Amino acid sequence: MDALHIAMAEHGKAGYFVTCDDGIVRKGEALQKKIGVRIYGILEFLMEAIYAENIE
Repeated sequence: MDALHIAMAEHGKAGYFVTCDDGIVRKGEALQKKIGVRIYGILEFLMEAIYAENIE
């Protein structure tokens, strides 16, 4: 199901995608280069959101 959501994020030109799928998180950098959407794990996203780093 995340694959469909990632495709929708790409199509919608989302700035980031948050997932709990460790496999997708591990491939995050490669996916970001390929589709232009930053991939976050839930904890990583929350930590950056709390400290307001790189979240637009």
